[in-house]
Amino acid sequence: LYDARCRENKVLMVEFQQSGVTRALKDRNRFDTLYAAFMAKPLQQPPSPAVLRHVLVTTLPSVGILRPDDLPEIREEHRSDRASRQRGGESEALAALGSFVLERGEGYSASISSPSSAWGNCTRVSPYLTFGHLSLRQLWHALGAKQVEVRSLPKGTAGGWPRSLSAAKARLKWRSHFTQKLEDAPEM
Repeated sequence: LYDARCRENKVLMVEFQQSGVTRALKDRNRFDTLYAAFMAKPLQQPPSPAVLRHVLVTTLPSVGILRPDDLPEIREEHRSDRASRQRGGESEALAALGSFVLERGEGYSASISSPSSAWGNCTRVSPYLTFGHLSLRQLWHALGAKQVEVRSLPKGTAGGWPRSLSAAKARLKWRSHFTQKLEDAPEM
């Protein structure tokens, strides 16, 4: 619908692939191949700070920093912060990813289905994927790098890492697979 409106009004729309989902996929049998090809692509390098500064300073108006008290739509009881709340931003996303691949991830496959232990071993990157602080490919590549590292360990010393890393990558594919289903059949 949006694509059609853009074409009708001669508005150039450039859409970049953000995940393992392929827009207007004609044949669902190609999902696995296209997903693997997208995930295997090298990560893009971010623009230089000078370029970012120019773009941000010259093209984006600032509304300043908002606090919960600045937003009357937020009910009073929800305006104070919680100590356990995850913070936003790329630095926080990379810290969560780092702690997963360095420590917490080893117990992922054994703990992910348990409400009592999942928090300690889950990736904790869902909000960062949702808001674009971390890309699916960044996560995929970090998990892949950890898999290479784990495979090089002496036999019998990898602990729960091999299974957990495979499970985390499978969950990423599952996420894209079902998002692809919604893309292909929005009436579901």
